[in-house]
Amino acid sequence: MAFGLASPDGTSLTFKIPAQTVFSCEGACPWRFDRFTPGSYPITVINTNGTSNWLELKITTGYDTPVAIISLTPTSGSVGTQVRIDGYKFTTFGGNDISSQGKMIATNVGSPEGTILYFTIPSQFAPGSYPIIVTNANGTSNSKIFTVTASGITTNTSINTSQPANVQPTPASTPTPTPPGTSGTSSGTTSTNSATPPKTTTQTTVSSPILLSPQNTSTTEISSTGESPTLQNLWTVIEEVNKDINETKEQLTATINQNIAEEILDANKSQKTIDTTELARLQDEIISKIETELIGPSLTSTDIDKLNTELSAKLDKITATIFEKGADTSQAKEVKEALDNLVIKIKDQSQDFNQQDGDLLYKDTNQDGVSDYDSIYVYNLDPIKPSPVSSHEGKKINAAEKIQLGFDPAQSELVKITPEQPASSPAPVSALYKVKEVKFTEGKKVVIKGTALPNSFITIYIYSTPIIVTVKADNNGEWQYTLDEEIENGQHKIYTATVNNTGKIMAKSADSIFTKTAEAATLEDIPLIGGSTNVEEPGLFSGNDIYLSIGFAFAALLVFLILIGLIGRKKEQPKI
Repeated sequence: MAFGLASPDGTSLTFKIPAQTVFSCEGACPWRFDRFTPGSYPITVINTNGTSNWLELKITTGYDTPVAIISLTPTSGSVGTQVRIDGYKFTTFGGNDISSQGKMIATNVGSPEGTILYFTIPSQFAPGSYPIIVTNANGTSNSKIFTVTASGITTNTSINTSQPANVQPTPASTPTPTPPGTSGTSSGTTSTNSATPPKTTTQTTVSSPILLSPQNTSTTEISSTGESPTLQNLWTVIEEVNKDINETKEQLTATINQNIAEEILDANKSQKTIDTTELARLQDEIISKIETELIGPSLTSTDIDKLNTELSAKLDKITATIFEKGADTSQAKEVKEALDNLVIKIKDQSQDFNQQDGDLLYKDTNQDGVSDYDSIYVYNLDPIKPSPVSSHEGKKINAAEKIQLGFDPAQSELVKITPEQPASSPAPVSALYKVKEVKFTEGKKVVIKGTALPNSFITIYIYSTPIIVTVKADNNGEWQYTLDEEIENGQHKIYTATVNNTGKIMAKSADSIFTKTAEAATLEDIPLIGGSTNVEEPGLFSGNDIYLSIGFAFAALLVFLILIGLIGRKKEQPKI
């Protein structure tokens, strides 16, 4: 289930239950799980000290997709390219249909192992990106993108499924995805069994004049809640990455602070004078380095190795400042173990990240300012071909600029988008969409900061003064916006959302509240997802008006009661 795990404290291990585990061995493998189904499993730990006792692990749910595509090999090529699909729950003796955009590519394809299919890119495909889907008796899979690079003289292949039992497996390895920005390879699941392509009948023909359109979101399946097929799975992976990174930050900060405190104590015992100013500077520098460098989900093992080298050098300086000697190796070892453990987790999660098309968040193939992920799943754009350019106020604007100005990026003419209202939208609420900070600038302008998907466009809604603006998150999913207009003092509600080019909200944040006064702007406690707050959106009574109305009503009632009391006393006075 998991190999080579590190235990920083020697008392605990963390592992993730995989969707598929294949145990590498020679000859006949003693056991293999194609997937972990719900049930009870004995868990043991084996290392050089021996084998532990076992404890029961209960798995409550199995793989959450009835049919799943893990990867396409290759992911791009010309018409006539043969493509291998690796996945789960493919039917053995035919029954698997492979399609894109509702157009059938291959029908009744067999998969002897239930995990591998083959198809050939047909002549009808023009250059562009296409979502590949498998449908069989178990359901419909997620989609994976194949990019057609060229058309022309093609090879049409029909698949012979009449004798699937004659297809003999041969050893092969499944390519391992690489996290964004990583040079080299990352760890992943390697299969020791695969199938050779089924027998094919081939004839050469000239390309058909019928051409399919490249990928667009009108054919990407969207649920009734407005989410794309991979969006919630992608959130889960990113949240897990961020959780591991934040835990490592806390561990490193605690380790460094504790070690510095111990070194200062040792120095005081030896009656050594310490340059506390320099020590504090170095300590702040290290903590700042950890905070700014350990940011996901684009973090790679190369980034972590570089940070480890830099931290080791700074720790050497601290030790030299206190003792005028070389590095404290125990301190450096603790830091290295924490970072090495993070590298293992990042490499493991990078495969899940890429399987959910997370790598497309960091690609902008046609250089229009919109990530390939947003082009495919949000804005109905072809990520390969140049997107439409428009004229606005005497200058040319690209797709990214149109989105930020509130126009449809898929249209050549300027078409204004009317965004859906977040309070009434059925779109899913994601913990990734957050308002983290609201504060004043030196010029008393309000600055709002938050998080979202990396390199995505975020629409910000501010009530009770209706303000709707769109900003772009950076490579780490961080965004900020400075209000360029004055808003009234009092409480205000904020939502953030991903809005597609029809105005539909695809994902949103929970509502957040900030209070503005003449002196400050303060974000209230962030509510739980799905919670509600008391600030009303625009209406007959909104913002501070409702409190003012209640105050007037209370004052009127008080005056009325006082008058009744005076009249009653006057009637009770005795006659003289």
